[in-house]
Amino acid sequence: MIVKYNPVQVAAFYDSYGEQEWDRLSKSPAALVSFHIHQHYLQKYVKTSDSVLEVGAGAGRFTIELAKLGALITVGDISFEQLKLNQKYAVEYQSETSVSSRVQLDIIDLSMFEAATFDVVVCYGGALSYVLEQANIALNEMLRVLKPEGYLLLSVMSLIGTTQAKFEAITEIPNFTRLVDRVNTNGFLNGSTNNGHQLKMYRAKELKQLCQSHQCEIMAMSASNYLSLNRHELLEEMLTTDAWANFLRWELDFCAEDGCLDSGTHIISVMKKTNNRYIDH
Repeated sequence: MIVKYNPVQVAAFYDSYGEQEWDRLSKSPAALVSFHIHQHYLQKYVKTSDSVLEVGAGAGRFTIELAKLGALITVGDISFEQLKLNQKYAVEYQSETSVSSRVQLDIIDLSMFEAATFDVVVCYGGALSYVLEQANIALNEMLRVLKPEGYLLLSVMSLIGTTQAKFEAITEIPNFTRLVDRVNTNGFLNGSTNNGHQLKMYRAKELKQLCQSHQCEIMAMSASNYLSLNRHELLEEMLTTDAWANFLRWELDFCAEDGCLDSGTHIISVMKKTNNRYIDH
């Protein structure tokens, strides 16, 4: 079966997903680690008064963090329901004054924005994974609207890390060996085995090759979590102790190592646009 990008399907999935998107980054120690590591790169590359386009913004976990950094944020998502939740939580967390506008959009077509508009583009959470075979077009568009020397921060679903994290559940799927062999060839996961949600999971080397095919320089790559995967009970106890801060520091260190890039549920990449040109794929 050929898996193709279906924007209507993605929008419908996240309209239905609703509040679960808000809860996603706080539901487990591994999720909290993922949030911390994503947040670290925002803190490193986003400056006060930066004009930021946040695509795939969802319910607003990172919108709120961008507001804390003093950014002026244009919030975008393919899901109208997620945009409503984004506004709800931005108001609740006193971040709404940092939001200049909200736009329902698809990352493969950002033509509503002029070239070189934003200081930073943030595409956290996997929107690039959902556009499947259109990833080059989406990456091209995000770089197009970015100013020269501006930063693009993105994350995608990790093939190896997700397989590691979900392996027991995967083995319960009928004919799981054929499924794993098929998905391992290209990372494409069709809706029949993922609750109707199609996506592409990446290997770190594949994401690196994708990024390097565009006019940008890779500044950093990281897994979203490593030690915390499949250690839920142990880490639940650690959350309320002084050791948790140390654990987060260890995760941040380990996840940036080349040998660990594939070991988390997501892979993070930070890129700097190198000039005004962009590649027409």
